[in-house]
Amino acid sequence: MSLLDYAPRESARAEPPEDVRLQLRFADDQALRFLLFTLCIIGMSVLVSVTLTDPTFPRPGVHLRGRGAGLILLLLLLPLAVRAVLLWSFTGTLGIALILWAHRIGDRKVDYIIGRRGVTDIGLFRTRHLDWRRIRRVVLIDQRRSGWFRKPTKPGVIFARFDTGVDASVYRAIPRASYNLFVRRRITIPLRFVGVEAAEMKRIVRHFQPAMPIAEQIVYI
Repeated sequence: MSLLDYAPRESARAEPPEDVRLQLRFADDQALRFLLFTLCIIGMSVLVSVTLTDPTFPRPGVHLRGRGAGLILLLLLLPLAVRAVLLWSFTGTLGIALILWAHRIGDRKVDYIIGRRGVTDIGLFRTRHLDWRRIRRVVLIDQRRSGWFRKPTKPGVIFARFDTGVDASVYRAIPRASYNLFVRRRITIPLRFVGVEAAEMKRIVRHFQPAMPIAEQIVYI
């Protein structure tokens, strides 16, 4: 099977045959992991929201320490009604986002198209397209978990990010550390969920844009 034969689906608008169609899907063990992850995140968010909207919190004798203590103290300074709206809005938004992401992975439809005209992200509610003329570089981000004693050497979760850059006038007027706040548009593809290796993504990009800069970046989380 060639690189240009990725899981096509029936579509009302047929793309050129040389377009690469990528479909988000779970591997054999990823569906259960994602379900457990979703339940844990939503459960923790609900627990935090219930705790911080309790009028009797913090109880006498409870000392807040750690990295999140400052944020919790800041939230406690807000009126109870405002605090409740903020926390439950965040919990609801997070839960809906995770459910929609799971639905997108499980719907067995094409989610990304890479072709002669550029890169297309077919979302649940809207479709985004970046023409090759606007894409300035492709970054392969290797996201690894930080080890307790040493940094991992094996590849982690790899993302392919198609960047369009920032406007030159804006870039000169802002600190370099704020670069990501002014990035125009980008499309990020999680390679693990589309069944594509980093080397294969490089060949796909080179097939359509031989001169496109491709950078590699390792990020520890």
